[in-house]
Amino acid sequence: MGRGKRVMVALMLALWVALPARGADGSMPKPGPKDSCPVCGMLVSKYPNWVAIALYRSGHAHFFDGAKDLFKYLQGLSRYAPGRRREDLVALYVTEFYGLTKIDARKAFYVTGSDVLSPMGHELVPFMTFADAEEFLKDHQGNRILTFEQVTVDVISVIESRAF
Repeated sequence: MGRGKRVMVALMLALWVALPARGADGSMPKPGPKDSCPVCGMLVSKYPNWVAIALYRSGHAHFFDGAKDLFKYLQGLSRYAPGRRREDLVALYVTEFYGLTKIDARKAFYVTGSDVLSPMGHELVPFMTFADAEEFLKDHQGNRILTFEQVTVDVISVIESRAF
């Protein structure tokens, strides 16, 4: 194989890895009636407005009942998914609060401290745009707007310490 073809194959592979993963038919994977959150054990399909997804290269998906449990999972992968590796994750999705669509968790903006509760109580409420997050923060007495990288173990601890 010539150098040009090798470069083209490498670029196509890089593009494929960078694209958000979807099901074989191009659809977003959905939790079944028996899929439970690996962090808390709650049945996820009962709460479609809060579903988060971790999708692996193999096609396996873990479903969560909210962004907060997705972050707890990522921060404690060896505890919640022994044998799984972060490097094998190809996509992370959260459900956008206003549109109820799945968006890339790494690009979302998260509001903490609001008066809106998820099935698990206080939550990281995801938004596609900073402007939407700002509007929600003002309308629902939120505390902060965070990016994916800013959600730390300490942030999760503070959220969970709030009374229901």
